[in-house]
Amino acid sequence: MNPINLEEFAFNVAGEICLANDRLRFNLLPPFLVGGEHAQDVCWVYLWVKMNTDPPESQVCYVGKAGKTMMDRCRAHTSGFVRSVTGRRHAARIREFLAGSDQRRLKVYARKSLDGDLLGENGISLCEAEERAMIAKCRRFDVNLWNAN
Repeated sequence: MNPINLEEFAFNVAGEICLANDRLRFNLLPPFLVGGEHAQDVCWVYLWVKMNTDPPESQVCYVGKAGKTMMDRCRAHTSGFVRSVTGRRHAARIREFLAGSDQRRLKVYARKSLDGDLLGENGISLCEAEERAMIAKCRRFDVNLWNAN
């Protein structure tokens, strides 16, 4: 079971990564799509969470940040699954996990990053700091992240 309470840290389901005809794609929920309430919001921390329905369990496997919109970041991942060495490695892990059982899902959770005042400047996104904090929290609980060495 996931040792980290995602709701406690205001992470909510933003969508999922699907495998169809050997192609990976992100299915974001309507609030993150064009015209949705979060479509233009920038600076997110997001997680990929492996979910099994039988037996019910979940495990964070990836922590990332989106400096732009979630839709933009998901498009970058989709492109990277084909064009980047690291992206292809992630794609192989996703395919292996999803192809293992019909009971498996790879959910995308996200939280809008806080803004703070730094060095006399207002409204500075804390996105990168929040990503690092979440990675540190996962390490403390011995969560095996795909993107943290």
